Amino acid sequence: MSTSKTIVKGTLTVLSFLVAGSVIGYLFRLLLARTLSIEDFGLYYAIFAFVSVIYGLKGVGFGTAIVRYVTECKLNNDQQGIKNLLTTFFLIQFGLSAIFTLVVLFFAPQIASEHFHTTKAIIPLIILTIAFLVTTFTTTFKGLFNAYQHMGYHSLVDFLQSFLTLILTIPLFFLTKTVLAPATATLVAYAFTMVWSFWIANKLFPIIKTPTKVTKDSAKKLFGFVLPTALGSLGVSILKSLDTVTLTQFSTLSNVALYNVALPTAQLLRIIPRALTQTLLPVISEQHIKKSGQLPQLLKNTYAISFAVITPLVLLFLIFPELIITTIFGPTFVGAALSLRFLSIAMLFASFALINQYLLLGLDKPKAYAITTITGTVITIILNIVLVKRYGLTGISIATLLSNLLLCVLTFWSVSRIINFQLPWSSWMKTLLASALFIITVTFMKSILHTNRYAEAIIASGIAGIVYLAMIHTLKVLTIEEVKKLLQRTPTP
Repeated sequence: MSTSKTIVKGTLTVLSFLVAGSVIGYLFRLLLARTLSIEDFGLYYAIFAFVSVIYGLKGVGFGTAIVRYVTECKLNNDQQGIKNLLTTFFLIQFGLSAIFTLVVLFFAPQIASEHFHTTKAIIPLIILTIAFLVTTFTTTFKGLFNAYQHMGYHSLVDFLQSFLTLILTIPLFFLTKTVLAPATATLVAYAFTMVWSFWIANKLFPIIKTPTKVTKDSAKKLFGFVLPTALGSLGVSILKSLDTVTLTQFSTLSNVALYNVALPTAQLLRIIPRALTQTLLPVISEQHIKKSGQLPQLLKNTYAISFAVITPLVLLFLIFPELIITTIFGPTFVGAALSLRFLSIAMLFASFALINQYLLLGLDKPKAYAITTITGTVITIILNIVLVKRYGLTGISIATLLSNLLLCVLTFWSVSRIINFQLPWSSWMKTLLASALFIITVTFMKSILHTNRYAEAIIASGIAGIVYLAMIHTLKVLTIEEVKKLLQRTPTP
């Protein structure tokens, strides 16, 4: 299959599962929001964020390293090398996970009392800690699926975990309407997904059954890539959940609940960039190994298209935050509306930072990735602590916006030092012009419509969307022909 077809097919596959997974994730949050008290809702996500940070440490750069070097072994037809890399990867991951698990289990009462400020957190903390230990196995298989560009199976892993967690939580709520229900469902769902992943990998890859050993060469390859990447990956891991952890420590569980309603809503804006980057990573690695010269143009067009697609969605979140929050989660969570506004803008910057981070890793520049990410992480920690203590929920939202803006700038700067390319300023300016007309159209339609708020939002957004697309097409920011040219520029093997 040609590289362009691989990108298109992979991106559409990942995008489909990301959209479906987001829907499932929303249904799960909706179920919890409608069933648990706001404090218990906040407690579940506070524990989940804490465990995510702890177990994120075990993956510092290894997942990306697996994709990078399995791709290289594939091109060299080195099947034994692939198996050795996978075994080394798994043993390192499992060893670190086991250590973290023992520490958390031993200090669970103290952690519950000092960090979560309630003893109700002890048992759910233990359950979710064990659940994350199970993901060590699943992560290994995900890396293998990604490296071989089986994006369907790669994406299905996360979707299956989310889907099973939702389905299992429903009957468990008949037994107990506490945090124990979703925590137990998470553990069972993760365990089932682990078994399913092994079964699929065993069918797809005969190398799973071959003898293997941990070699110095495999360890050297992994650590050679991981050591400079580790700090950057550690930063990404911390950034994912640090805000919730900080809120838990310095604010209330109610604010944790509101933030964990606003943040995943805003993160819907990153679905398309996430799908694109997960597909591009092995492709970029392959083209880098082949010394392809087409990446600058590919990158420029990716920036232009991403901005044109994401911007109108950000505007909708800025205009209708109360409607979005109350429709999905109910009036109890309307206090998350202002936070959603800040976080929606943050996701625009985060999308570009994500694209740049994957590009740096795909180009075998882990040091540049580490420097930019860890710098952003340190500043984020400072902003979180300072702003949360003074402004609570609004403070953490502003801190997230500023940190993502900084990370976006830093990653653009790093990429510009490696690849000689031009940012699509002309396309961006045209997109901003179309966005201004989008806002004017929505404002005008809201002023003349006299109906219920749902009909008003749908009609105003629909007409404004048509105006936006017409402007994008007229200004030649995004056309079908341009997308085709983008794909045609991508070299084939």
